[in-house]
Amino acid sequence: VPSTLPSNIPTLLPSKKPSVPPTLCGLTAKALKATFQGFFAGVLSRDPTPGSPQEQALTWLVMDDIRETGLLCPNSKNKYKLTERYIMAVFYFSLGGDSWNECGHNMQCNTLNHEDPYLSNNDYCNWYGVTCIWDIEKKVQVVTEIVLNKNNLSGTIPNEIGHLSQLEALSLRRNNIVGQIPTELYNHKMLKELLLSNNKLLGTISSNLEQMDSLQKIYLDGNNFTGQIPDAICQFEVKLDCLTNDGVNQLCYCCKFCK
Repeated sequence: VPSTLPSNIPTLLPSKKPSVPPTLCGLTAKALKATFQGFFAGVLSRDPTPGSPQEQALTWLVMDDIRETGLLCPNSKNKYKLTERYIMAVFYFSLGGDSWNECGHNMQCNTLNHEDPYLSNNDYCNWYGVTCIWDIEKKVQVVTEIVLNKNNLSGTIPNEIGHLSQLEALSLRRNNIVGQIPTELYNHKMLKELLLSNNKLLGTISSNLEQMDSLQKIYLDGNNFTGQIPDAICQFEVKLDCLTNDGVNQLCYCCKFCK
């Protein structure tokens, strides 16, 4: 007599299958992060420290930026563009972007020029305070100016900013920036204006100023610099308080408040 019961009782539970890591640009997030690190080898010298601005920028590119836009998978054609986007993200995280007065991530951007907040999905050339021009040789738009005065920037200026090869003006006046001016800025060949007045910068002013072939204007007044004032500074339009070295004012005939 045939059995009236089915040989196997059906189950409503889904079958167990091995989980597959989600892919972005055809790569796992881990592999994509490693690819970016190779892309940025000239800028990112080592594995970034967890929680550092560099690590935050990499994570943002992989987990937020590409996931949202799907347009910036790494390849040889967009290497320069991706590198500048990474540098601008490091700049944001290094200078406390989430606490800015204007145009931080997820903030409204109430500007006359209808600029976008930082870390928006749009081209970084549209981010607040950023100016770009078309580079004929590279065939991309490149950053030439960053102007973020009186915007509650805090933290340090990252070394990576010196790798914006076409940067001509950096104006971060009247903020709360600490630390020293990065060596990479002193070595910049295209920079014409370095305006960092009224922050909390310290340390010495590098004699490498002499190597800044394009520099025309440097405003450093209202900071806490010490040490010797390089003679080369007087060849520029300069605003600088008289510095002290062991409590003794340094001679500087072109400085703003030297007596």
